[in-house]
Amino acid sequence: MWSSRWRWWAAALAGLFLVGLAGFVARRGVRSWWWDSRVGTPIDAESQARLDRCEDPGFETWVRVITGADGEVACGEPWVVRTLAVHAVHGDQAAWLAERIVAPSTPDGGRLRAAVALVLADRIPPLEPAWLRLRVSDGRAVANRDLYADEALAPVFGPAGVALGLAERAVAGDVDPEDLLPALRWLAQLRVPEADDAVLRAVAASTGLTEQDAAQLRARHARGAPLGSPEIPGRGEVAELPCAAPPCVDAAMASLEALVRRAELDAARPMASEAPTDRVLEALLTELGWSRSERLAMDWLLPALRAWVQDHPERVRSLWARPTSGSVLRLGWDGGGPPFLAAVVVDRLTPEAVDPVRSDRADTAWLQVQGTFVARTCGVVGLEPPTSGEWTPQALYSRAAMEAGPVGGHLAARLDPSVPTPPPVGDPVANAIGRTLLRTASAANGPGLPVTSGFCAGP
Repeated sequence: MWSSRWRWWAAALAGLFLVGLAGFVARRGVRSWWWDSRVGTPIDAESQARLDRCEDPGFETWVRVITGADGEVACGEPWVVRTLAVHAVHGDQAAWLAERIVAPSTPDGGRLRAAVALVLADRIPPLEPAWLRLRVSDGRAVANRDLYADEALAPVFGPAGVALGLAERAVAGDVDPEDLLPALRWLAQLRVPEADDAVLRAVAASTGLTEQDAAQLRARHARGAPLGSPEIPGRGEVAELPCAAPPCVDAAMASLEALVRRAELDAARPMASEAPTDRVLEALLTELGWSRSERLAMDWLLPALRAWVQDHPERVRSLWARPTSGSVLRLGWDGGGPPFLAAVVVDRLTPEAVDPVRSDRADTAWLQVQGTFVARTCGVVGLEPPTSGEWTPQALYSRAAMEAGPVGGHLAARLDPSVPTPPPVGDPVANAIGRTLLRTASAANGPGLPVTSGFCAGP
């Protein structure tokens, strides 16, 4: 009798559990279906009024904002992502946002808003905001300046967000030139339009030098005429610097450097130390022929990258799977940089979290990040992870030196004669192959997003 009664109670409890589970799943499915049905529908007048008053209009309205036309919200981007993050702490809303981030139909501005909101809600977005910011329209890029100017939000975008944020706050007069200078040294070395524009605007606000002023100073110097006014810091250096075509970022940086030097002299304080953050990396870059300006840029980038990836292995994996185009200084901008020199830098960032894995391929560097193998490659995709153990530091540095071309060949042999000399990056056959290859980014970069390997493809 008792056994049959217990069986009855067990069956009843199991039934209740299954009913509850089915209800939960159904509820979540219904909510997701309802939000999906709101995609592409216009915002009603009452919800728009709440948005205009900077009041949370509810998640249903945010669905329309994220998936609709990529327009601005009157209260600004910082308010948008913070308010959306209040909803992203809930599991259903967070799951829906993550799905929309990777949905091809979602505008890039909406993806960025959703990804930042998930980060603020202590969740991991499927795509990193640091890379999503590169895909927004020019108009949205200007609107995003408010995100960078917010000291609490700028680090979400990695070193680029921190540096652009300092530049924006300098334009507003909220940053001292000596605090601004290291980050602008890095931005000035990137030679990309958005970074150049940030440098020029920040320097103009700090020293008063405009592109027109710099052109006039160069013209007077060329004629042998007195430089005259205005009294721009470093105007003698600015006048002597050649500039084939604007923007003349080097001239702007010369003015800012002069302003900081003058401020230090006027305050009778010692010049700020320029001791390298990482002496091993500094020695390698010096051997590879990097200029002082490039090494100072790396000196700012290294701790900025370290702060961004600290305790975030998913960011290391995302960074490692980025395209290999350009200088390794681009690691903090778009994740670019040749495979093995990038491996040296990332290994210096978090040696306890990553292990460069030895491989016989000259076009691919592997990292093991918390047990996951990730390839940074100039060659084909679909490679099997190597099983040759870790690189010795000398062997890894040797491979990095070879990426520098002829200037690094002798250094590579000196560092590790046992490593076979890889084909030079400028090899015509390798370049021809590289130009024809197209690889699909890993899940860290988003499904279905084509990425070319520009570094290995040559010019």
